[in-house]
Amino acid sequence: MKKIIRDVAALNLCGATAESLAEIAAIEDVAVVLVTPRVRPLMQHVEMRDIATVKEVPEGARMLMFNGELLLTADQLAQPCYLMVNGRLRLDESLTPELIAAMMAGGMVNGELIAGEKQQAALLRCGVQVNGKNTVIPEGFRLRESNASLTVQEAAGMSGNWMRLGQTVLEPGAAKVLRERGVKLTGTAGAVVPQEDAEDFYALWQGQGEITLLDASVRYVPEDLTLRGADAVLKLRGDRYVAGDLTLTETVAPAHLAGLGRLWVTGTLMLPEALLDTVLPHLVNEPELVPYQGKLLVDEGQMQLGEAELAVYDQGVTLLVRGRLELRENLAPQTLREKVRLMYNCGQVELNAEQQAALLPAAINQGHFSLRKPEAEQPARPAEPDTCVLGDMAYLEL
Repeated sequence: MKKIIRDVAALNLCGATAESLAEIAAIEDVAVVLVTPRVRPLMQHVEMRDIATVKEVPEGARMLMFNGELLLTADQLAQPCYLMVNGRLRLDESLTPELIAAMMAGGMVNGELIAGEKQQAALLRCGVQVNGKNTVIPEGFRLRESNASLTVQEAAGMSGNWMRLGQTVLEPGAAKVLRERGVKLTGTAGAVVPQEDAEDFYALWQGQGEITLLDASVRYVPEDLTLRGADAVLKLRGDRYVAGDLTLTETVAPAHLAGLGRLWVTGTLMLPEALLDTVLPHLVNEPELVPYQGKLLVDEGQMQLGEAELAVYDQGVTLLVRGRLELRENLAPQTLREKVRLMYNCGQVELNAEQQAALLPAAINQGHFSLRKPEAEQPARPAEPDTCVLGDMAYLEL
């Protein structure tokens, strides 16, 4: 029986045999097809239509797909691979530029890439495309995993040079210990230090961003904070320093923030547009700001939206895309215009041309739009009695 492969995001033919390929009559509407030098000549009989990319990779290569946050280590590159990540990708220290050059056969990252300077250069030379943010770890620095504040006890065990993603926060006395041990610190978004430790801190800091000196009146919140309604009355009273994302849901009203003093947010501040005039006068720093309308939907890894998902939101939605968002074919452009108030696209959105046209007036940022043809435009293909159709899936390997 002949096979037709149709509507597949990634098709891996690297391990296919002459017998399995002989059964394939056509490959249609596929984003990426992986082949090897052995496989390519065996496909001369296969009709190929609407293929975005055909990538030839070395023999023995595999496709490495991941949705969400991935830490890529040397052990995962025991054989050549084509990389597809929807989310955040971080390269472990064990991945040398030489190993990347030898084992990476191209790919795509829809999200943030975190890598050393030489690692990043090697990855890009291998043809890996990044649709999102590039964060570089300077040469000679190691990445500090924890986002908790740096304590005196931790500082006493540190040596060498360290980098923190986002804001670096030091507890009282930690800077003095680090300076005595010859440790250097860097970061991507400044630092927060007690006023009494400023002299020691400036002697060891090599990072970027604003340095915030905190007095004893400021309460430090060491993690992401999401507040609903009256929760904000107690948790945002007085001076607050939020070391992470702060999300105020649509149930928070201006009256709930009457006791708010000075406010620092190191991550993303997500709040209803109706609260902007209330919150902005209290902000001391300048966080990434996501004012939203209606219900806030955050896509960190992979999300699908169709008519049914959006129908429940009477007041509309704001989309924050950090991974991969797929709009189902049944999602009408008119529904998008009615329901989507704003879209912050920091990752990849898969959709058709009509859906894109409906979203563009509401879209913010420079994420990637991946276009597919609407089903109405695709020519009908009569099924033959001796034909089997494989399709409508993210990944297929033969």
